[in-house]
Amino acid sequence: MGKTILITGAARRIGRAMALHYAAKGWHIAAHYSGAEADAEHLRDDIEAKRGTISLFQADFTKPDAAQNLFADVVNICGAPNALINNAARFERDDGGITQKSLQAHMAVNAAAPIALSQLMRTGHGSPSDSPRFVFNILDRSLDWSWPLLPAYVLSKLALEEWTKKNATAYQPDVYVFGLRLGPTLRNPRESEAHFEKASAALTATTIEDILKGMDAAMKNPAAQPSFVNV
Repeated sequence: MGKTILITGAARRIGRAMALHYAAKGWHIAAHYSGAEADAEHLRDDIEAKRGTISLFQADFTKPDAAQNLFADVVNICGAPNALINNAARFERDDGGITQKSLQAHMAVNAAAPIALSQLMRTGHGSPSDSPRFVFNILDRSLDWSWPLLPAYVLSKLALEEWTKKNATAYQPDVYVFGLRLGPTLRNPRESEAHFEKASAALTATTIEDILKGMDAAMKNPAAQPSFVNV
């Protein structure tokens, strides 16, 4: 098996596009999903139809140790991943204010899980000897627009951004950690069309092609790239 890339939230939307892109480049895809089993199986069918290789892994990041167990499963089946894209995200409205349940769930999925997986890329058993390895944390540059309706989401993404800021340089040269700050890309079903259009006009929308080009450039010449990339 060649190089493996672990993509969380790979079954749908941006994660699916990432999986198809890297499968076409010859990577083995370790595709994580939470509840979208049918979509994950459809992704597997599409990749295998084009002679790519993929393994599916289910994990609910709101459960204790789910990220650690996912990483161990990937290592056991695929070998230690050469790259990780922390794409999975919880994006729920907080009408009436933040609740403890909402904040804990958002923090678990959007901060705790990607941080745990990022740390395992550095210290996890079976790390590949060929360096560097890569971590991409998907961040959000439209948080000011999201705050009124999605404060728990905003706080969790800020936590991941701060962790990335504090650790990106420390992980080099074995692991390069990048924060990709995305503008509005695909409208979430919980977001009104009017809100998405206003944010896209104000912040400059991000295309999936922009994201893929940014990651490709970072892996091609990591030392020349900044730790944070606005796409």
